[in-house]
Amino acid sequence: MKLLTILMLWICGFCAGKHLPSTPPLSIRITCDSSSVLFFTGPQVPSSRKKSFMTTSRLNWKKKTEPFFFLASPPGRRHHGLMISRAVKDDLPEILDLQLRAFGKVAQRLNAASLPPLEQTIEQLLEEEQNSVFFKYTENGHIIGSVRGNLDASGTCHVGRLIVDPYCRNRGIGRRLMQALEEYFREKASRYLLFTSEETPETLHLYGKLGYEKLYTRNAGSTVMAFLEKKA
Repeated sequence: MKLLTILMLWICGFCAGKHLPSTPPLSIRITCDSSSVLFFTGPQVPSSRKKSFMTTSRLNWKKKTEPFFFLASPPGRRHHGLMISRAVKDDLPEILDLQLRAFGKVAQRLNAASLPPLEQTIEQLLEEEQNSVFFKYTENGHIIGSVRGNLDASGTCHVGRLIVDPYCRNRGIGRRLMQALEEYFREKASRYLLFTSEETPETLHLYGKLGYEKLYTRNAGSTVMAFLEKKA
């Protein structure tokens, strides 16, 4: 049943990409006796300027306690084995390594000697994992993206450290990770809250496209942090 559903999703995504190149992204939910499936089709514009399409699916099987996201792409794409899923403790060292590389680039751009994400230790990350939900974006067995969030007593989901491998940017990875996190907390959160540097306009642009609005700004050493909110 699982394989059949995944095959159906792949075919639907490929057909959408082939026959509906000018349409906006589609969101389709399929529910049957054993599964609830949510998947999206949306355009991707690579450097060749030719449109291709990616299908993102979420399969929440009754026998599974956690959702996972399966990314299927049409034949000929060079990226395979894409998946968004809940991270586990064994993933934390690789996530921390990715965090150091991603924020290392940010520190260079900001001319900052250091940033809080660059000073986090594996022990601190393990402690944070106890009260947070971590998602990872995996390609060919390697984590190339991650995001985390935790829900407080007021129903606010605090989104933390959306990171993408510096060599894998501009592929929609950050957007998909944010959508996965929001979907996970959809029935529990009343709002989503995050902060990012004012000097990273591409990140602010991404959050704006996802529906986040600026609440206020605050000086933080060598940069100004913007605090953003999205109502659930």
